[in-house]
Amino acid sequence: MTATLGAALLVLGRWSNRYLRGRRAARLDPEQRALLEQLRQIAPRQRRVEWLTFVLGAGTFLCVSWGLFVEPDWLEVTEHHIKSQKLLPHTSIKVVQLSDLHSEAKLHIEAEVIAAVARLRPDIIVFTGDALNEAAGLANFRQTIAALAKIAPTYGVYGNWETWWFPDLDLYGSTGARLLNERASSINIRGQTIWLVGVGVDREAQLTRATQLTPRTGFKLLLHHFPALAPRAAQLGFDVMLAGDTHGGQARLPWLGELVRIKRRGYWKSSGMHRESSMWLYVNRGLGNEGGLPRFRWGCRPELSVIYLEST
Repeated sequence: MTATLGAALLVLGRWSNRYLRGRRAARLDPEQRALLEQLRQIAPRQRRVEWLTFVLGAGTFLCVSWGLFVEPDWLEVTEHHIKSQKLLPHTSIKVVQLSDLHSEAKLHIEAEVIAAVARLRPDIIVFTGDALNEAAGLANFRQTIAALAKIAPTYGVYGNWETWWFPDLDLYGSTGARLLNERASSINIRGQTIWLVGVGVDREAQLTRATQLTPRTGFKLLLHHFPALAPRAAQLGFDVMLAGDTHGGQARLPWLGELVRIKRRGYWKSSGMHRESSMWLYVNRGLGNEGGLPRFRWGCRPELSVIYLEST
Protein backbone atom coordinates (compact mmCIF):
# COMPACT_ATOMS: atom_id res chain seq x y z
CA MET A 1 0.00 0.00 0.00
CA THR A 2 2.77 2.43 0.93
CA ALA A 3 4.73 1.62 -2.25
CA THR A 4 1.62 2.15 -4.40
CA LEU A 5 0.88 5.50 -2.77
CA GLY A 6 4.51 6.58 -3.22
CA ALA A 7 4.44 5.68 -6.90
CA ALA A 8 1.19 7.57 -7.39
CA LEU A 9 2.59 10.68 -5.74
CA LEU A 10 5.73 10.47 -7.90
CA VAL A 11 3.67 10.26 -11.11
CA LEU A 12 1.43 13.10 -9.93
CA GLY A 13 4.44 15.26 -9.09
CA ARG A 14 6.03 14.73 -12.50
CA TRP A 15 2.72 15.48 -14.31
CA SER A 16 2.22 18.63 -12.26
CA ASN A 17 5.76 19.80 -13.05
CA ARG A 18 5.24 19.30 -16.77
CA TYR A 19 1.85 21.04 -16.63
CA LEU A 20 3.23 24.08 -14.84
CA ARG A 21 6.19 24.32 -17.23
CA GLY A 22 3.76 24.19 -20.15
CA ARG A 23 1.62 26.97 -18.69
CA ARG A 24 4.67 29.17 -18.13
CA ALA A 25 5.92 28.53 -21.67
CA ALA A 26 2.51 29.47 -23.12
CA ARG A 27 2.80 32.97 -21.65
CA LEU A 28 6.16 33.59 -23.41
CA ASP A 29 6.50 35.28 -26.79
CA PRO A 30 8.02 33.26 -29.71
CA GLU A 31 11.58 34.54 -29.17
CA GLN A 32 11.49 33.71 -25.49
CA ARG A 33 10.11 30.25 -26.21
CA ALA A 34 12.88 29.60 -28.78
CA LEU A 35 15.54 30.69 -26.27
CA LEU A 36 14.02 28.46 -23.60
CA GLU A 37 14.07 25.51 -25.98
CA GLN A 38 17.77 26.09 -26.74
CA LEU A 39 18.57 26.20 -23.04
CA ARG A 40 16.70 22.94 -22.52
CA GLN A 41 18.83 21.29 -25.22
CA ILE A 42 22.08 22.64 -23.78
CA ALA A 43 21.40 21.67 -20.15
CA PRO A 44 21.60 17.85 -20.63
CA ARG A 45 24.94 18.21 -22.42
CA GLN A 46 26.29 20.32 -19.57
CA ARG A 47 25.12 17.75 -17.05
CA ARG A 48 26.83 14.99 -19.01
CA VAL A 49 30.10 16.96 -19.09
CA GLU A 50 29.86 17.69 -15.38
CA TRP A 51 29.13 14.03 -14.63
CA LEU A 52 32.02 12.83 -16.79
CA THR A 53 34.37 15.31 -15.10
CA PHE A 54 33.26 14.06 -11.69
CA VAL A 55 33.72 10.39 -12.68
CA LEU A 56 37.21 11.03 -14.09
CA GLY A 57 38.25 13.02 -11.02
CA ALA A 58 36.92 10.43 -8.60
CA GLY A 59 38.54 7.61 -10.58
CA THR A 60 41.89 9.39 -10.59
CA PHE A 61 41.66 10.02 -6.85
CA LEU A 62 40.84 6.35 -6.15
CA CYS A 63 43.66 5.08 -8.39
CA VAL A 64 46.25 7.37 -6.82
CA SER A 65 45.06 6.48 -3.31
CA TRP A 66 45.27 2.78 -4.15
CA GLY A 67 48.79 3.16 -5.52
CA LEU A 68 49.98 5.17 -2.52
CA PHE A 69 48.25 3.54 0.43
CA VAL A 70 47.22 -0.01 -0.51
CA GLU A 71 49.42 -1.72 -3.07
CA PRO A 72 52.92 -0.80 -1.77
CA ASP A 73 52.30 -3.00 1.29
CA TRP A 74 50.18 -5.71 -0.34
CA LEU A 75 52.63 -8.58 -0.73
CA GLU A 76 52.17 -11.14 -3.51
CA VAL A 77 53.76 -14.60 -3.62
CA THR A 78 54.31 -15.94 -7.14
CA GLU A 79 55.27 -19.52 -8.00
CA HIS A 80 57.36 -20.72 -10.93
CA HIS A 81 58.71 -24.12 -11.95
CA ILE A 82 62.01 -24.77 -13.71
CA LYS A 83 62.85 -28.27 -14.89
CA SER A 84 66.38 -29.46 -15.61
CA GLN A 85 68.01 -32.70 -16.70
CA LYS A 86 70.98 -31.83 -14.48
CA LEU A 87 68.96 -32.46 -11.34
CA LEU A 88 68.67 -35.90 -9.75
CA PRO A 89 65.41 -37.80 -10.27
CA HIS A 90 62.52 -36.75 -8.01
CA THR A 91 64.34 -33.55 -7.02
CA SER A 92 62.29 -30.51 -6.03
CA ILE A 93 64.11 -27.62 -4.39
CA LYS A 94 62.25 -24.51 -3.27
CA VAL A 95 64.14 -21.23 -3.73
CA VAL A 96 62.59 -18.00 -2.43
CA GLN A 97 63.84 -14.82 -4.08
CA LEU A 98 63.63 -11.33 -2.58
CA SER A 99 64.86 -8.17 -4.24
CA ASP A 100 64.89 -4.37 -3.93
CA LEU A 101 63.83 -4.13 -0.29
CA HIS A 102 65.06 -0.50 -0.06
CA SER A 103 64.87 -0.43 3.74
CA GLU A 104 64.49 2.89 5.53
CA ALA A 105 64.47 4.08 9.14
CA LYS A 106 60.72 3.36 9.20
CA LEU A 107 59.61 -0.25 8.77
CA HIS A 108 57.34 -0.87 5.79
CA ILE A 109 56.86 -4.39 4.51
CA GLU A 110 59.70 -6.19 6.33
CA ALA A 111 57.56 -7.97 8.96
CA GLU A 112 55.12 -9.28 6.33
CA VAL A 113 58.04 -10.57 4.26
CA ILE A 114 59.55 -12.50 7.17
CA ALA A 115 56.20 -14.07 8.07
CA ALA A 116 55.46 -15.02 4.46
CA VAL A 117 58.87 -16.65 3.96
CA ALA A 118 58.48 -18.61 7.20
CA ARG A 119 55.16 -20.01 5.96
CA LEU A 120 56.74 -21.01 2.65
CA ARG A 121 59.47 -23.10 4.37
CA PRO A 122 62.02 -22.73 1.54
CA ASP A 123 65.22 -24.71 1.06
CA ILE A 124 67.19 -21.63 -0.04
CA ILE A 125 66.58 -17.86 0.30
CA VAL A 126 68.31 -15.37 -2.00
CA PHE A 127 68.36 -11.57 -2.06
CA THR A 128 69.29 -9.97 -5.38
CA GLY A 129 70.26 -6.49 -4.26
CA ASP A 130 69.21 -2.93 -3.38
CA ALA A 131 69.05 -3.27 0.37
CA LEU A 132 68.76 0.36 1.51
CA ASN A 133 67.38 3.76 0.63
CA GLU A 134 69.24 5.44 3.48
CA ALA A 135 71.91 4.56 5.99
CA ALA A 136 69.30 4.85 8.75
CA GLY A 137 67.62 1.75 7.31
CA LEU A 138 70.65 -0.47 8.00
CA ALA A 139 69.32 -1.85 11.30
CA ASN A 140 65.99 -2.82 9.74
CA PHE A 141 67.68 -4.53 6.81
CA ARG A 142 70.08 -6.46 9.02
CA GLN A 143 67.27 -7.58 11.32
CA THR A 144 65.25 -8.74 8.32
CA ILE A 145 68.14 -10.70 6.80
CA ALA A 146 69.04 -12.22 10.17
CA ALA A 147 65.44 -13.39 10.64
CA LEU A 148 65.43 -14.91 7.15
CA ALA A 149 68.75 -16.68 7.76
CA LYS A 150 67.13 -18.51 10.70
CA ILE A 151 64.49 -19.91 8.33
CA ALA A 152 66.81 -21.31 5.63
CA PRO A 153 70.33 -20.76 4.18
CA THR A 154 70.33 -17.19 2.89
CA TYR A 155 72.56 -15.58 0.23
CA GLY A 156 72.80 -12.04 -1.13
CA VAL A 157 74.60 -9.78 -3.60
CA TYR A 158 75.08 -6.04 -3.91
CA GLY A 159 72.72 -4.01 -6.08
CA ASN A 160 73.48 -0.55 -7.42
CA TRP A 161 72.37 1.23 -4.23
CA GLU A 162 74.86 -0.71 -2.10
CA THR A 163 77.64 -0.29 -4.64
CA TRP A 164 77.08 3.36 -5.45
CA TRP A 165 75.81 4.84 -2.18
CA PHE A 166 76.59 2.54 0.76
CA PRO A 167 79.76 0.58 -0.13
CA ASP A 168 81.22 0.93 3.38
CA LEU A 169 78.22 -0.31 5.37
CA ASP A 170 78.29 -3.84 6.78
CA LEU A 171 75.03 -5.24 5.50
CA TYR A 172 75.49 -8.95 6.15
CA GLY A 173 78.03 -9.31 8.98
CA SER A 174 76.79 -11.43 11.91
CA THR A 175 73.38 -11.90 10.28
CA GLY A 176 73.92 -15.55 9.39
CA ALA A 177 73.47 -14.77 5.69
CA ARG A 178 76.29 -15.10 3.19
CA LEU A 179 77.33 -12.32 0.82
CA LEU A 180 78.22 -13.78 -2.58
CA ASN A 181 79.86 -10.82 -4.30
CA GLU A 182 82.15 -12.45 -6.91
CA ARG A 183 82.00 -15.74 -5.01
CA ALA A 184 80.62 -19.22 -5.45
CA SER A 185 79.09 -21.45 -2.83
CA SER A 186 77.65 -24.95 -2.95
CA ILE A 187 74.73 -26.25 -0.94
CA ASN A 188 73.44 -29.81 -0.70
CA ILE A 189 69.68 -30.22 -0.48
CA ARG A 190 68.50 -33.80 0.04
CA GLY A 191 71.43 -35.19 -1.92
CA GLN A 192 71.33 -32.62 -4.75
CA THR A 193 74.19 -30.11 -4.97
CA ILE A 194 73.34 -26.61 -6.16
CA TRP A 195 76.09 -24.10 -6.98
CA LEU A 196 75.27 -20.46 -6.29
CA VAL A 197 77.35 -17.67 -7.80
CA GLY A 198 76.89 -13.99 -6.98
CA VAL A 199 78.26 -10.91 -8.73
CA GLY A 200 77.76 -7.38 -7.44
CA VAL A 201 76.89 -4.37 -9.58
CA ASP A 202 79.93 -2.90 -11.38
CA ARG A 203 81.80 -6.16 -10.79
CA GLU A 204 80.33 -7.98 -13.77
CA ALA A 205 83.83 -8.49 -15.23
CA GLN A 206 84.48 -10.93 -12.38
CA LEU A 207 81.73 -13.31 -13.49
CA THR A 208 84.06 -15.54 -15.49
CA ARG A 209 86.49 -15.93 -12.59
CA ALA A 210 83.66 -16.68 -10.15
CA THR A 211 82.19 -19.24 -12.55
CA GLN A 212 85.53 -21.06 -12.72
CA LEU A 213 85.09 -21.91 -9.04
CA THR A 214 82.20 -24.22 -9.97
CA PRO A 215 82.27 -27.64 -11.70
CA ARG A 216 81.52 -27.44 -15.40
CA THR A 217 78.65 -29.95 -15.27
CA GLY A 218 77.11 -28.83 -11.98
CA PHE A 219 73.74 -27.11 -11.67
CA LYS A 220 74.55 -23.40 -11.43
CA LEU A 221 72.36 -20.53 -10.26
CA LEU A 222 73.51 -16.91 -10.69
CA LEU A 223 72.48 -13.98 -8.49
CA HIS A 224 72.90 -10.51 -9.98
CA HIS A 225 70.90 -7.32 -9.63
CA PHE A 226 70.76 -6.30 -13.29
CA PRO A 227 69.04 -8.60 -15.82
CA ALA A 228 71.53 -7.26 -18.38
CA LEU A 229 74.10 -9.89 -17.38
CA ALA A 230 71.85 -12.69 -18.68
CA PRO A 231 73.39 -13.11 -22.17
CA ARG A 232 76.88 -13.48 -20.68
CA ALA A 233 75.62 -15.84 -17.97
CA ALA A 234 73.98 -18.05 -20.58
CA GLN A 235 77.24 -18.24 -22.52
CA LEU A 236 79.03 -19.39 -19.36
CA GLY A 237 76.63 -22.29 -18.87
CA PHE A 238 74.40 -21.10 -16.03
CA ASP A 239 71.11 -22.91 -15.71
CA VAL A 240 69.18 -20.17 -13.89
CA MET A 241 69.73 -16.47 -13.24
CA LEU A 242 67.73 -14.45 -10.70
CA ALA A 243 67.66 -10.64 -10.96
CA GLY A 244 65.66 -7.58 -9.89
CA ASP A 245 66.27 -3.82 -10.33
CA THR A 246 63.28 -2.96 -12.57
CA HIS A 247 60.58 -2.98 -9.84
CA GLY A 248 58.25 -4.33 -12.48
CA GLY A 249 57.96 -0.80 -13.82
CA GLN A 250 56.46 0.40 -10.50
CA ALA A 251 53.11 0.65 -12.29
CA ARG A 252 51.55 -1.55 -14.96
CA LEU A 253 48.64 -0.67 -17.22
CA PRO A 254 46.44 -3.05 -19.21
CA TRP A 255 47.80 -3.62 -22.73
CA LEU A 256 50.64 -1.14 -22.12
CA GLY A 257 52.54 -3.13 -19.50
CA GLU A 258 55.28 -1.54 -17.40
CA LEU A 259 55.29 2.25 -17.40
CA VAL A 260 58.92 2.59 -16.27
CA ARG A 261 61.31 0.42 -18.26
CA ILE A 262 64.76 0.54 -16.70
CA LYS A 263 67.32 -0.39 -19.34
CA ARG A 264 70.84 -1.27 -18.17
CA ARG A 265 73.69 -1.83 -20.59
CA GLY A 266 71.14 -1.50 -23.40
CA TYR A 267 69.17 -4.51 -22.13
CA TRP A 268 65.64 -4.67 -20.70
CA LYS A 269 63.34 -7.49 -19.71
CA SER A 270 59.89 -7.20 -18.20
CA SER A 271 59.31 -8.74 -14.81
CA GLY A 272 58.70 -12.49 -14.82
CA MET A 273 60.26 -15.56 -16.41
CA HIS A 274 62.30 -15.42 -19.61
CA ARG A 275 64.41 -17.77 -21.70
CA GLU A 276 67.94 -16.61 -22.53
CA SER A 277 69.43 -19.22 -24.84
CA SER A 278 69.55 -22.40 -22.70
CA MET A 279 69.23 -20.48 -19.41
CA TRP A 280 66.16 -19.38 -17.48
CA LEU A 281 66.06 -15.76 -16.27
CA TYR A 282 63.64 -14.58 -13.63
CA VAL A 283 63.20 -10.83 -13.02
CA ASN A 284 61.63 -10.09 -9.64
CA ARG A 285 59.36 -7.04 -9.15
CA GLY A 286 61.00 -6.22 -5.83
CA LEU A 287 59.55 -5.28 -2.45
CA GLY A 288 60.23 -1.57 -1.97
CA ASN A 289 60.53 1.74 -3.75
CA GLU A 290 63.44 3.89 -4.83
CA GLY A 291 64.52 6.45 -2.24
CA GLY A 292 63.38 10.02 -2.83
CA LEU A 293 60.28 8.93 -4.77
CA PRO A 294 56.73 8.42 -3.45
CA ARG A 295 55.98 4.88 -2.29
CA PHE A 296 53.73 4.04 -5.22
CA ARG A 297 52.74 0.84 -6.98
CA TRP A 298 49.82 0.21 -9.30
CA GLY A 299 49.09 -3.16 -10.88
CA CYS A 300 52.55 -4.20 -9.69
CA ARG A 301 52.42 -5.57 -6.15
CA PRO A 302 55.59 -6.22 -4.09
CA GLU A 303 56.75 -9.73 -4.91
CA LEU A 304 58.17 -12.78 -3.23
CA SER A 305 59.01 -15.23 -6.02
CA VAL A 306 59.17 -18.94 -5.31
CA ILE A 307 61.28 -20.86 -7.82
CA TYR A 308 60.89 -24.63 -7.82
CA LEU A 309 63.95 -26.39 -9.27
CA GLU A 310 62.70 -29.78 -10.46
CA SER A 311 64.05 -32.78 -12.30
CA THR A 312 62.57 -33.64 -15.66
